[in-house]
Amino acid sequence: MDLRFELLTDEDPAYDRVKDLYEAAFPANERRPFPELMGGFRGSGEVYAVYDEDLFVGMISLLSLRDITHILYFAVLPELRDRGYGSGILTLLGKDRPGQRIIADVETPEEDAPNNEERNMRIEFYLRNGYEFTEIAYRWEGEDYRVLSNGGNVTGKEFGGFWHHYRP
Repeated sequence: MDLRFELLTDEDPAYDRVKDLYEAAFPANERRPFPELMGGFRGSGEVYAVYDEDLFVGMISLLSLRDITHILYFAVLPELRDRGYGSGILTLLGKDRPGQRIIADVETPEEDAPNNEERNMRIEFYLRNGYEFTEIAYRWEGEDYRVLSNGGNVTGKEFGGFWHHYRP
């Protein structure tokens, strides 16, 4: 596996593939407008196409402030899942952002949620990759989330300050 990130631009040939994967992987109520991810948040939004050599394998959307990098959205093509790409991407992200505390949100498991099995699998994926639960829990767009971190804990106060910085 020879993974690399390529920062996505509006003119990038992979733009439509990344956008299509993003829209297919996340429910409408949990998505932000795609242009916002690409340069919103005061110009700090970043979206990357992820490649294994020349093979497009997925996408990751990041937002960073000081020593915190937040994974906003992260998806691997469905036909390439369970081949180690997700773990490889998280490993590459850690190497790409040394000294950063990297956080990711996961939907809180709920027995009656139609995707409860996926929620639990997502949590197990992050835990297997060295992430740990923080104290942070919040509700957004009708869903409850928990925050996991790697590279050090992030407090609720820091998380609030992170998002306060990016609010208009």
